[in-house]
Amino acid sequence: DDTSEPTVTDVVDVIGMVDPSLCYQADTSYIQTENFIQMRTTIEQSQILILQSDLSASSTPQRKALCWLADVNTLTLTSNKALIQRFIIAIMYFAMVPETSKIYSSWLERDTSECQWDGLTCHSDGLLKKIELRSVGLEGSMPCE
Repeated sequence: DDTSEPTVTDVVDVIGMVDPSLCYQADTSYIQTENFIQMRTTIEQSQILILQSDLSASSTPQRKALCWLADVNTLTLTSNKALIQRFIIAIMYFAMVPETSKIYSSWLERDTSECQWDGLTCHSDGLLKKIELRSVGLEGSMPCE
């Protein structure tokens, strides 16, 4: 059925890109992978508030998070909730975590659950329970997502 909504399980075979910068910049030489397209569709159809322009514009935290999730992340995501959760956490990272932050190198591990990243605690089902990021050197504003 071509009208069915794509699910994360449709796009779990991911081969990570070494350098996602072409994707970040929305460079015309970046060829959108099937994985990228399906993840973007899932994100756009979710209930989170996000502007399509944020996913298309060069170097927005939302664009970087989508590129990272589609082209670098190698963790198998088992549901759309898991995809959206990982996407939102990646947006936080790209919007607020400078290289000098204590969590800069511990987040966005491409094959590790975000539940194991510093400052994040999850329920047994893998959904985020608590974010504790005091004194880690964040900068900027909390994204609306």
